[in-house]
Amino acid sequence: MGLATALEPTAADAFRITLRAPFGLMLEALAKPSGQPAFIMPARVAATPPATPITDPIGSGPFTLRREDWRAGDRVTYRRNADYVPRAEPPDGLAGGKRAGIERVEWVYLPDAQTALNALVAGEIDIFEELPPDLFPVVRRTRTLRLGGQDNVGV
Repeated sequence: MGLATALEPTAADAFRITLRAPFGLMLEALAKPSGQPAFIMPARVAATPPATPITDPIGSGPFTLRREDWRAGDRVTYRRNADYVPRAEPPDGLAGGKRAGIERVEWVYLPDAQTALNALVAGEIDIFEELPPDLFPVVRRTRTLRLGGQDNVGV
């Protein structure tokens, strides 16, 4: 487990992680809007060797993976989960009840930032996460695009 010495359940919906030493980025490691998230999975899946792909993705959120549309290294498609029941509280950033307002999400992997920006300008994609600062001027000069920020407080 690297940084942790123990991971133990404390209730049906809670757990405790014991760290080897203080780690200031623990919350970011567990929950962040981009990058590698912390995955919670059955022990049999977690026991899969690191070089072996997981062949049975599981989940129960507002969207489900369309495995037949998945092309590794190119794109992955998610469809609205008709069986999903959101939590009662209103959505709040990364927390709260999530209601899917669209039928499908397609996540497209692009090889580099310039290719991604070209696709955005051409209308081939709708959003570009983590735009490198050296491309900000291009976005600012493009009337059909808007440069937005992300509130990272608490993330």
